[in-house]
Amino acid sequence: MNMDFSFYDSTGVKQYSSTSITDDLRKNDQMNPDDVKIILLQTPSFNDSIFVRQSSIVDSIAAVKKNIIFVVSCPSDKYPQRYFTNKETALRLSGEMKGHRIAVLNANGMVIYRNNAIVSTRMLQSILNRK
Repeated sequence: MNMDFSFYDSTGVKQYSSTSITDDLRKNDQMNPDDVKIILLQTPSFNDSIFVRQSSIVDSIAAVKKNIIFVVSCPSDKYPQRYFTNKETALRLSGEMKGHRIAVLNANGMVIYRNNAIVSTRMLQSILNRK
């Protein structure tokens, strides 16, 4: 299953697509687009304890692995320090879901993994190492 959505850099200026991130990165950034993975963290609120714990885990991995794009999706606000979806996209992606969700996508937008619970550092690293 593919997830097709647009997201923005922390400035809100550059727009990217989950299904063509490789091409977008080649045009706009210095990041090596080979083997890029998108981690989409959906949350109802940035104050949500699950969001805080999961984003801390993702941050620790993204600090080491340079092929990670960490996108935050929240229908109530944008997160200025990260890539983010706009509110309309966040609402569309969340659908009936009212809680937390994490998804890992490849550079073509294909969902590699999805879960509604906190994913441990070890598990997330294992998922990110999949081809």
